[in-house]
Amino acid sequence: MFADYINLTDVTEICTNYIIKNIDLSNYAHVIELGNTRGMVKLVEAGVLFAARNMRRRNIICLDEFSKEMIIKAATSQQERVTVMTGEQWLINRLNKYFLSSPEDKVAFQVRCSSVYQDRPVCWSPKFAINGNISDHNTDFFASYSERHPWLEVKLPSPVLISSVTIVNRQNSCRERLRNVEIRAGMEPVP
Repeated sequence: MFADYINLTDVTEICTNYIIKNIDLSNYAHVIELGNTRGMVKLVEAGVLFAARNMRRRNIICLDEFSKEMIIKAATSQQERVTVMTGEQWLINRLNKYFLSSPEDKVAFQVRCSSVYQDRPVCWSPKFAINGNISDHNTDFFASYSERHPWLEVKLPSPVLISSVTIVNRQNSCRERLRNVEIRAGMEPVP
């Protein structure tokens, strides 16, 4: 009778959740490998999150190529989903910067915004929104005044193929301020 109400997708989900619940130092690498082999991003992410939570920074830099590739895969998968990032997902995207080269310095971006917090561009300039770095302290990131409809405009050299846009929200405070985001592409300037 029970088998009439359960399908293969349900069984897979139950098994996946069991594996994730029982992940530990002895098996997290196998979980990542299983997820990668079977195309189960949820397992890859769970293994990477476990590694990120349980390794010291110096060990992360010394990860093998497969582990680095899986961190990049998990970060890429997260960036493709429209969702609010958890603290752990934010950590994966921070780790990602160690393994990916930064954007080419030759590309000349121009950036402008509606306002800069406390009129202090040294601390919160719009240039920090496009420099490829994620600040881990209270300066060196873009912040506008508390206004109803702030905006940020990035001008790219033409022609440029944009395959994705990643927005990383501040994690240590003010998370709720990033909402109702609209991304536009075109030749018309913002206001």
